[in-house]
Amino acid sequence: MEKPDTTHCLNCGQTLHGNERYCPACGQSTRTGRIGLRSFLNTFIDNYLALDAKWLRSTLLLLTRPGFLAVEFVKGRHVRYTHPFRMLFAVTLIFFLLAGWLRNGTRGEKTQAVRVQWYVGADSLALNDTLPFPDKMAEMTLRLIRHNNPDSAALWLSRWQLSPTPENLRAYRWASRFARVAGNPSDRRNFIQYFTSKISWALFLFLPLFGMLIYPLFGKTGRNYAEQLVLIFYVQSAFFLGMLLSMLLSAVWPLQLWSLLMWLWFARYLIRSYRVFYGIPVRAVLWRMLIIVPLYVMVAALALGLTALVGLWSGNFGSR
Repeated sequence: MEKPDTTHCLNCGQTLHGNERYCPACGQSTRTGRIGLRSFLNTFIDNYLALDAKWLRSTLLLLTRPGFLAVEFVKGRHVRYTHPFRMLFAVTLIFFLLAGWLRNGTRGEKTQAVRVQWYVGADSLALNDTLPFPDKMAEMTLRLIRHNNPDSAALWLSRWQLSPTPENLRAYRWASRFARVAGNPSDRRNFIQYFTSKISWALFLFLPLFGMLIYPLFGKTGRNYAEQLVLIFYVQSAFFLGMLLSMLLSAVWPLQLWSLLMWLWFARYLIRSYRVFYGIPVRAVLWRMLIIVPLYVMVAALALGLTALVGLWSGNFGSR
């Protein structure tokens, strides 16, 4: 096997002089040795998590100087700091991984078990084909929790004198999934794991929608939609970092105070970020927050609800 020509970049063919660490044309490393496990992991961390000195510096600035990174990025200083997209991706991934680890780590502790008890009395509704779909699904859910599930939907419907119409079969499928989550601890645990693994992506995808909703509030500030997304991504990263620090402190020293302090810090952080980024007084930020916060809650609730419905619809969060 011939030795590769190291005087040219193996990616773009740019001529090298022998002392470059990276290609001046495309930025690829000039190191052409065999790929080892260490270099593979370093490449993954650099490209996807960006956990390097630049990321650590950007994180410190993000937490201590609200709005600063967004202003710097909009001014064109892209190489000096971590890209807002990569920052949010890394922070959300670390947050939900750590949240899952902390949740699993506390299961074995000798704490009082919290059990959801369903007390279903006499059947409140008579199941029949003419019952409205929402009432029918709710009643089916209660009866599925109360009684053992049969081997098939048709068998269960016939037990309650219901015909196997498409509507009844659809109501049964939804009711059975709700019953699994509500009545089975194993399925409930699996659904929570599914939900926490997907919600970060749902929130990530819904942030552009949130940016579109609040864009008219800042139309006269001179910032365009893309620049506004830079601020939104950095602020969301700061929120998850604050939650992460609160979780870690609570794991070491369990106190409700950490959560309260986190929310107080983030409220001040949010106001200061918007004031710095848009260059408007605090009073102008405060009245806009009366609209921004409810809109964010609405978008987050939509993301949470759709994530839960997709999980229930697919039914892939556990085994029956």
